[in-house]
Amino acid sequence: SDDRYRMVELACEGEDKLFPNPIELDRTGQSYTVDTLEELRRTLPPTTELYYIIGADTFYQLRNWKKYDRVLELASFITVPRAGYNIEEMRANFMLMCNYEQMHIQLVDTVVSDISSTNIRRRVAQGLPVQDMISSQVWDYIQKKNLYTHAAPSFEKVQADIQMRLKPRRYAHTLGVVKAAEKLAEQYGCSLAEARWAGLLHDCAKEEEKKGPEELHA
Repeated sequence: SDDRYRMVELACEGEDKLFPNPIELDRTGQSYTVDTLEELRRTLPPTTELYYIIGADTFYQLRNWKKYDRVLELASFITVPRAGYNIEEMRANFMLMCNYEQMHIQLVDTVVSDISSTNIRRRVAQGLPVQDMISSQVWDYIQKKNLYTHAAPSFEKVQADIQMRLKPRRYAHTLGVVKAAEKLAEQYGCSLAEARWAGLLHDCAKEEEKKGPEELHA
């Protein structure tokens, strides 16, 4: 978290209207958007307008956020289309959704560069260039701190490892959960990759429960 905050500081250098705020890092326990908005509303002048910038993919998941109704009361939304989204179709869907939810939302009419932190981390791990995606100061920091250089194991590699750890019946159940998670992700517009990982790992330690501390440590 400290490294990520420092990179945000570096990215904001020279931008007089952008600055980082550490309130989510200073907060203990799990942090939710509604908590951040409530704190900002308490500390900023009453007339301050709060705008929350999100990608179009995130907008369709808002109903799953904690205290969703309160979030809509605390902030207006600016939604940015991503590559592959039809802006006209989005505008029609947003109008229906906004009228139903009584939301305050602005839709940016331009598809911005498809840059994501996930893609940047992946490219760094693979040794691919990212200098056109981030500032030179952030790139220097990543190199100095040796961040993201260790690529995560592939899904297939972890799946093979879990197969060795679990009994055949539980492993078959795990594969079934992976397929169910994929279908739910498609149905609700969630990340397919994250859903597959969640299904694969949900029972990964079940066979360890009967072992004692010494065995687990070994």
